[in-house]
Amino acid sequence: MIHKITALIPGIIGILALVQASGDSYYHLGDFSNVQKVDAHTHLFVRETAFAEQAREDGFDILDVNVDVAGKAELAEQKEDALFQQRAFPRNAEFLTAFSMDGFLQPGWFSTTIARLKQDFEDGALGIKIWKNIGMTCRDSSGRFIMIDDPRFDSVIDFVIREGKTVLGHLGEPKNCWLPVDQMTVLNDRRYYQAHPEYHMYLHPGFPSYEQQIAARDRFLERHPDLRFVAAHLGSLEWNVDELAKRFDRFPNMAADVTERLSHLQYQSQKDWKKVRDFVLRYQDRLIYGTDATLDSNATDKQKFRERLHSRWIKDWEYFVTDDTMQSENVRGADRWGYTGVGGGGAMFYPAISPHDTNLVFVACDMGGSYVTYDGGRQWRMFNLVNRVRSFVFDPVDSNVVYAVCEGLFKSRDKGMTWELLYPQPLDVIRVISKGDHAEERLVTKDSIRKKLLAFAVDPASSVRLYAGIEEKGKKGLYISEDGGRHWRKERDIPQGARTILVDPGSAAGDRTLYIADDKGIVQKKHGIWRRFPGPDKDAKALEYSGGWDKRAGKYCIYGLWGQDVPQGGAVRGIYVSRDGGSSWQRRDKGIMAFARTGGDGPLYRAVSACSTAPGIAYVSYSHLRCGGDTVCSGVARTDDYGRNWKLVWQDTVFPGGMRVSRNFGRDWINERFGVGWGENPLCLGVSPSNPAICYGTDFGRTIRTQDGGKTWEGVYSTLYKDAASWSSRGLEVTTNYDIVSDPFDSLHLYLLYTDIGLFESHNGGISWRSATRDTAIPEAWTNTCYSLVLDPKVKGRAWAAMSGIHDLPRPKMFRRNGVKNFNGGIVRTEDGGRSWRVVSAGVGQGAVTGLLLDTAREGTGNTLYACVFGKGVFKSVDGGETWLPKNKGIEGAEPFAWRIVQRGPHGSLFLIVSRRSEDGRIGDEGDGALYRSDDNAETWRKIALPPGTNGPTSLLTSEKDPATLILSAWGRVSGGEFSPDTGGGIFISHNDGVSWEESLVRDQHISDLTFDPRVDRLYACGFNGSAYYSEDGAKSWVRIRGYNFKWGRKVTPDPADVEKVYIMTFGGGVWHGPAKGDANAPEDIITPLYNR
Repeated sequence: MIHKITALIPGIIGILALVQASGDSYYHLGDFSNVQKVDAHTHLFVRETAFAEQAREDGFDILDVNVDVAGKAELAEQKEDALFQQRAFPRNAEFLTAFSMDGFLQPGWFSTTIARLKQDFEDGALGIKIWKNIGMTCRDSSGRFIMIDDPRFDSVIDFVIREGKTVLGHLGEPKNCWLPVDQMTVLNDRRYYQAHPEYHMYLHPGFPSYEQQIAARDRFLERHPDLRFVAAHLGSLEWNVDELAKRFDRFPNMAADVTERLSHLQYQSQKDWKKVRDFVLRYQDRLIYGTDATLDSNATDKQKFRERLHSRWIKDWEYFVTDDTMQSENVRGADRWGYTGVGGGGAMFYPAISPHDTNLVFVACDMGGSYVTYDGGRQWRMFNLVNRVRSFVFDPVDSNVVYAVCEGLFKSRDKGMTWELLYPQPLDVIRVISKGDHAEERLVTKDSIRKKLLAFAVDPASSVRLYAGIEEKGKKGLYISEDGGRHWRKERDIPQGARTILVDPGSAAGDRTLYIADDKGIVQKKHGIWRRFPGPDKDAKALEYSGGWDKRAGKYCIYGLWGQDVPQGGAVRGIYVSRDGGSSWQRRDKGIMAFARTGGDGPLYRAVSACSTAPGIAYVSYSHLRCGGDTVCSGVARTDDYGRNWKLVWQDTVFPGGMRVSRNFGRDWINERFGVGWGENPLCLGVSPSNPAICYGTDFGRTIRTQDGGKTWEGVYSTLYKDAASWSSRGLEVTTNYDIVSDPFDSLHLYLLYTDIGLFESHNGGISWRSATRDTAIPEAWTNTCYSLVLDPKVKGRAWAAMSGIHDLPRPKMFRRNGVKNFNGGIVRTEDGGRSWRVVSAGVGQGAVTGLLLDTAREGTGNTLYACVFGKGVFKSVDGGETWLPKNKGIEGAEPFAWRIVQRGPHGSLFLIVSRRSEDGRIGDEGDGALYRSDDNAETWRKIALPPGTNGPTSLLTSEKDPATLILSAWGRVSGGEFSPDTGGGIFISHNDGVSWEESLVRDQHISDLTFDPRVDRLYACGFNGSAYYSEDGAKSWVRIRGYNFKWGRKVTPDPADVEKVYIMTFGGGVWHGPAKGDANAPEDIITPLYNR
């Protein structure tokens, strides 16, 4: 707890900082409402009282800080806003003024500036704010940056000193500003610099360095020893309290506020809380509390703003005055792991917006990852709950609590930072197993009954009353918990199951009206009586429901999409609305049909979402709407009157010979690269419960948002880079990747090999990416996936890429139905670093090329290449790909699933991985995978026996130090029994060229790839059990790389620029980038010990 002693803010205002007392007494959490406090750094750009009213209610005095920043109101207007607050709250509000740098050094600037400051001081300003534009953007006539220690400022500063006023100086930026985003220590810095690249100095190496900024500020203070100076934001020394302590000792008139840098103190607290505590105690009279909280015209819901402000003050108070263990949304996840990629590119689902905070949004991906944003989509953080999440549910009472429905029911008490298993009870779970081709994780309970959560809801007025549809042994029931999920009682059988559980908030708390929505209608409980209401069409089924409480009418409104599943994913019949809890339905899509041409086909509907507090407003995702001639429209429609009328608020169009993006749609790379047919209309929609103008949509590659009721839409998955041609991810990493490859002649030139979006490249070291297949000679039908890319280390600009329209190999789902005969793809070559490509695989024919090997040791007129073609075997070229010949002698089977080919050192033997065909667990037949060896440059192959019980090899490493050593990874075979784990997978090692094998790693049965970094003699492994590993003893033992936890891992690729970093490719979770041996401080997403890896 914080020791209490008076802390006067030097020269600003005689009010108390956050912690204050006398003697040896201590504050407690409950003292918050009894102590007068100060928020000494706020921005009130509005003549409105919500901020000050909340401050008065919570016992805060506020200091409104004017600032010379582009995009904000003129300083004169800011001053009037401040004076408005002061007049309305004369005992609680003060302000700081500022001066403008416009016209600096022009005749009259100094005299005019001093005159304005004099007037502002007479009007009550307590001092001035100096902003970071000095030192970071302002330049003189010669183009040099104007730094704060420029003696030309002396006349202004001397005037401030004579007037007895104080300078609040935001000079420089946090040290993170000069680092890549993925190396920044706290999430709020990552989010800010992603959104404001103009201030991200890592991107601007010609600007003053961090050290130059700090040195200029220190020289400024040395020249003005009598100046009362408050260093904003911990004086840009936020990264180390020892450095700030040195400045306090050196400059007696210097104080510092903690504004927007509290997360940095928390980050240091996590590592050495005693050091931070001692620092705060020693310098408590020099540390000032502030939030940088801003109220402007964009804050439309003042009550929500007040609630967020109150919550922030309470949480900060808790940090300073208690010894509780806390979670910070900015520190949690601020470990050393980051990502690289373009963002998006894979299907996303179930957007859910908090009823308490419109900036808090969750999204799930069908590839297993889940994502949360705390700033309305500017930046997203991935978290992983083992299996796919099917829905997110917020606690209507407790703003910190959110639930996730997946294999089990998970609960977060800190807005998604950490999660715990709630159902089934962890004590009832014996173990977690991974099973099948996708290593699906299953909870094995004591009763050996698999439990499936169908639907879930929280009572509108009680956080401890929960409702769940649960299936056990094929029997479905409604269960209720009255103690927050610790115990459940079965309320009744629900034979049709449950798609959605809706709770009527207008019903009595002790006798809730419930609506259990299933495929055929609504089961209603009202006044203790259960009744079943059929849907509007007995021959159809419900595809989706959404509902809300109409408080004015006192009715619960339910929307339903009814029809039949179709390949395009929609309903062929219509949108129906019930305003009496499902007892009757009215069809309400005539307003959309009105946009169709006479005789045109009706649209398909894919998703519907109503505002739960204003259900007259709803959004629906539509497609196949023929708007005239052969023009087909798709997008989103909105109703404001329960579906009587609709507006097409998102209208993509496809017409003969072209397509057009909706006119109210912002730029996004998927539309620009692939057109409107790629992402399609949203798969899911989510409307804010508190503001129906906010709606999120997720489709096959994007998360899209409107904040103005559909007038405009923007992608919130990627950010356009400053070159206006490439894109940076916001953290929605949802794609499969096969590798990241660095150009040996240009370390900033990287290639990223994707599924579904093909080959991408970066020319700035991975900061931003663009498609490498657009406007090239690569056949468009091949641009879906790039499986392999090799660069010629001897010839600048030369590379070969394996392209295919078939994705996700070697997963059996790709060939289990139709085989491999119709697989397409081939090999392309560039001589100019990817600016142009040409096809060089005529001799191979069409096929999914999954692996390339360049034999750099071969001398001659051309390059020797080997190619794996899935279903065709091995091909070889000795002229750089101009001609190819099959090399399958000795390889069994008519359609060998050639997957990967590796070579043992220069001129060494070749080894071939053939993927497994079977997926039912059998072994010893034509469905087995295989390992082959060639000692004559692929002219002949001989089979190497796999480890006993193994038939799914995935990769192989050889050793140059010990030619007889082979290290093999393998995929486990599914075993009989619902809860029996897979066997035969993991990692194996042979010291006699494959004559015999020893188990090296068995706890992970699904290893997809092995890699080796010769720079440090370190092995890496990755697979589908949420883990990656390293070994430094030749595969004798393996250590989990802490911090990486995406379920489906593909491959670990050492970072060529940093031996202690790696990239981790994933099957649906993008590319992770972080410490090669993990981060010991990285927290896990699931804190339930059962899930400890």
